[in-house]
Parts: sequence; structure tokens; C-alpha cells
Amino acid sequence: MARRKVIRVRIKGKLMTLREVSEKYHISPELLRYRYKHKMRGDELLCGRKDSKSKDEVEYMKSQIKDEEKEREKIRKKAILNLYQRNVRAEYEEERKRRLRPWLYDGTPQKHSRDPYWFDVTYNQMFKKWSEA
Repeated sequence: MARRKVIRVRIKGKLMTLREVSEKYHISPELLRYRYKHKMRGDELLCGRKDSKSKDEVEYMKSQIKDEEKEREKIRKKAILNLYQRNVRAEYEEERKRRLRPWLYDGTPQKHSRDPYWFDVTYNQMFKKWSEA
């Protein structure tokens, strides 16, 4: 059985193994090995790089952005389809009304006679206009 090579790193002026760093700073050994493998030393080993993100993080973020764009596109297409269906339905209803009552749409003048109530209210006002008083 092959033994693992003990990796020693210098952190804050002290030489320590990765296991000691893991126990002292409460960082998982897998994460420390990953960072060591990607050439991080010293404080970078403890906190990670501040200036750049790993390829995995970048790929994950890109995939998240693509997923969000796909979701937005799906919602946009659904909204367009709903709007189209609503317009088609409205046109159908308008056509149906035209078929059922063509006289309302062919320009024939409509006769609207006044009812007796209108005459009563208009000509027999309870209060005369201020100019007549």
C-alpha cells in the first residue's frame, strides 16, 4: 500500500502539514489539497484566490446564466403565444358578432327614439336654471 506524501506548507512564517492546517483553521483536507494542487500557497491556501475564480466556478456560473436565459426565453415565448391566442380569440368574437348582427356594422343609421322619461326630466325641471331665476 502506497503512502501519501506528506505535504508541508509555510503559513504565516510557520511550516505545517496540510493536516495541521486543516485542524487549526477548520478547512476540509480535500479543499486544501485542491488549492495546493492549483498552485495556491500561504494565505491563498487558507482563503482562496481573491483576484480570480477557478475554472469550475466560472463554468458553473456560465451554466447558471445559460439556464436563466433559457428560462427567460421560454417565458417570453409563452407570453407571445398567449398574446397571439388572445388576439385570435378577439378577432373570432368580433367576426361572430358581425355574422349575428350585420346591421350594426354595415353603416345603417340606427333609430334611437327618446322615451317619455327623458322628455319629463328635460322639460319639466324642478329647479329652473339660475339665469332664469
